[in-house]
Amino acid sequence: DLSSRGYARSKLTGSVVHLLNEATALLTVSRVRYETTGRPMESVGETYTLRRSDHGWKIVVAVVHDSSATLRAGRPHTVE
Repeated sequence: DLSSRGYARSKLTGSVVHLLNEATALLTVSRVRYETTGRPMESVGETYTLRRSDHGWKIVVAVVHDSSATLRAGRPHTVE
C-alpha cells in the first residue's frame, strides 16, 4: 500500500478527455506521486471510463498503468 511506502501526495501533470459519444468518455491522466520527504516516488498513468447518468458523470472502470501508456490528445474535449 502507498502509505507503507512513504506516500504523501500526488500532483496531476496532464489530462486528456476523449468523448466517445454523448454518454461515454475516456479520461486519461498522468500524475507524480511524492514521498513524505517531498521527493518524487513514481510517475503513473490512470485511465478512466466514464458514463453520463441523470446525476452526472460516473466512473465505470479505473486502470492504473505506466505513465508512458496514457492516451494522447487528438482533439481534447471538456466534460462539464
